[in-house]
Amino acid sequence: MSEKNSQQLGPHDPPRDNLKEADLAKRESSRQPHPIGDYVGHFDRFAKPNVVPAPQHCHKGCHKNNNPDSKLRRLYTGFRNVSEIVYFWASAAVLCFLAWQIREMRLQRILDERAWITRTKIELSKPNGEPVVTISLKNTGRTPALNIQTEIGVATSLDAIPKFQNSPKEQERISYMLGPGEELPMPGNLKSSVGIEFWFFGVVWYDDIFGQHHWTRATLHFDTNMAIGIPKQGNDCDTVGTQ
Repeated sequence: MSEKNSQQLGPHDPPRDNLKEADLAKRESSRQPHPIGDYVGHFDRFAKPNVVPAPQHCHKGCHKNNNPDSKLRRLYTGFRNVSEIVYFWASAAVLCFLAWQIREMRLQRILDERAWITRTKIELSKPNGEPVVTISLKNTGRTPALNIQTEIGVATSLDAIPKFQNSPKEQERISYMLGPGEELPMPGNLKSSVGIEFWFFGVVWYDDIFGQHHWTRATLHFDTNMAIGIPKQGNDCDTVGTQ
């Protein structure tokens, strides 16, 4: 049996030597196709899909950098980040300005409404033949001065005038109020100082309605002839609430 004929025989076919040519042709036409071969032939009838070839490999980010849309997106992202930073600092600046403006408005309101005690006039008199000097203080503010306390004294030099920035002890304070426009006289007997050069001083401590403590000091200079002068030193007040 030839190699060609042996390859066409199935596992259950009889030898070709005992068959005639007509029988062989009839048996070949009646043979059922192999299932696997039939499926292979069935799928071969369909057209193969048009597959787009995969892009060649390149370094990381090459297509992203060469894509115009990616460049626009990066540009937009950068612009948005810069805009957010500018908006943040602009908002912070506006808030700081508003806080400063509110503080200035509050300070201006306190300056307009608080009590201000200043020296208004000086009188020198001789009741009973003894020299008496009176320093008058006046509340020129719009609200009352509270917890007023005063002190007067005589010094033989400007350096001997004590510093009165510190208010007296709390238990020594009195509940005395000086309303707007009211005056507070501070008289002092100068009998013991006649014939010498001296400085007469007075100080007043008080609180305003906003709870801040203040003081005002007035000083007069007397020569041996009892002539009155007003030195620059010793005539001052606190700066609380003014800065």
